[in-house]
Amino acid sequence: MVLSLRLEGSHLFSWNGELKFAFRATIVPERVKPVPLDLFIVLDVSGSMGIIDNPPEVDDSLIAGTAEVDGHVVRYLKDDIGVNNRLEVALEAIRNLLENADTSTRVTIITFSDHVNVLCRRVTPSTALEHLEEIVPDGNTALYSAVKKAISLIDEHPARVLLITDGYPTDVEDETEYSKLEVPRFSQFIPIGVGEYNAKILRSLADLSNGRFYHVNDVSEISRIMEEERAK
Repeated sequence: MVLSLRLEGSHLFSWNGELKFAFRATIVPERVKPVPLDLFIVLDVSGSMGIIDNPPEVDDSLIAGTAEVDGHVVRYLKDDIGVNNRLEVALEAIRNLLENADTSTRVTIITFSDHVNVLCRRVTPSTALEHLEEIVPDGNTALYSAVKKAISLIDEHPARVLLITDGYPTDVEDETEYSKLEVPRFSQFIPIGVGEYNAKILRSLADLSNGRFYHVNDVSEISRIMEEERAK
C-alpha cells in the first residue's frame, strides 16, 4: 500500500501584507499493482561442482576417475553409489525454491563453466524447472563473464541475483575488476560461496548491490539460505 499526502490551502495567491492562511492535509491510501520479482539464478557448473562434500568410505572400485580442476585434484565417484555431488544438491535446492515461488515471479537461469549459457529468460517458475535437467559439472569457472551477462540482462525491473560458486575465477582473476562493475539500481546480488573460492570477489558483489554474502562449508546449507531469501 502507498500513502499519498494531499495538501489544500485557503488562498491561491500570495499577498504582501499580513494574512491568515488555513490549510488541510489529507492522507489517502492508494492501491498499487505489485511489481513481479525478477529472480536470477547464476549457477557454477564447473568440474569442481562434481565434488561430494561428505563422501562415504569407498574403495577404488567406486571411483570413476580423477581430474585437475582449478588447481585441485578431484575424485569423481560413480553415479550409482547413492550420494549426490555439489551440483546435484544445489539443483535440488533450486527446484525447491522455484516450486515454492510466487507464480508472478520471472526467472532467469544462467550457468557457467568454460562458457556462459542462458538457459531461460524471464519465464515462470514452472517453466524454469524444465531447464534444470541434464546439467552436468565440467570445465573451469568463467565467473566474471557470468556476472557481466547477468547484469546485462537486468532491465527496468529490479532483480535479485542468486550466485552459487565453489571455485576461483579462471577468466578474470583481478579482484578490483569486480568492484568496478555497475549493478543496476535496486537490484541485489546474493553470492553463496561453497568450499574454497575467492571470498573478496563475492563480498564485493554483495557490497556493490547492498546484498548479502553467504559462506557454506557444505552445499546442503544452500536450501536453508534460499528459504531465508525467499522469505525476504
